[in-house]
Order: sequence, then structure tokens, then C-alpha cells
Amino acid sequence: MEKSIAIICGGGPAPGINTVISTVAKTFMKDGYKVIGVHHGYQGLLSEEPEVKVFDFHHADRIFSRGGSTLIMSRFKPKDSDFKSDFFQKK
Repeated sequence: MEKSIAIICGGGPAPGINTVISTVAKTFMKDGYKVIGVHHGYQGLLSEEPEVKVFDFHHADRIFSRGGSTLIMSRFKPKDSDFKSDFFQKK
């Protein structure tokens, strides 16, 4: 089984979020992980058909100093009952 991580961004815009996403993605890719960016935060993670971006090193490096966020954010606040393991089994 391939090692992978999912990156989600919850809440509103945050200065430097692309720098954080880039650094996390490159760190995990260096260690052999597949890095999956999930659009729309928890709402995307918990949806039936999540919109995702599989990162490669070039994309992660390119966004490092860009403004905005490469991942679409959401202010959705999940309840415990919203969580399911489908995403982690499919991706």
C-alpha cells in the first residue's frame, strides 16, 4: 500500500498558506508519500466526490511564494457524525 497524506485548509484565507502547503508537501514527497490536496476543506474531505489535487514536486515548489491558496478553502465545521473513512480508503 502506498503511503499518502491529505492536506486540507479550513477557515478563511491565511497569509503564507501556500508556503505552508508547499513545505509540508515537499517534506512528505521527499519521504516517499503521495500528497493529496483536498479542495473545500472538511466539506470537500467529507463529500461523496471530493475534488483533489495530487501534488508533484514542481507544483509544490511553484506555489511556495505565491499569494492566495492553491487549495480552495471552506469554513464548514463538521460534527463527529459527519466523519467517515471512505476518503481514506478510496484515495
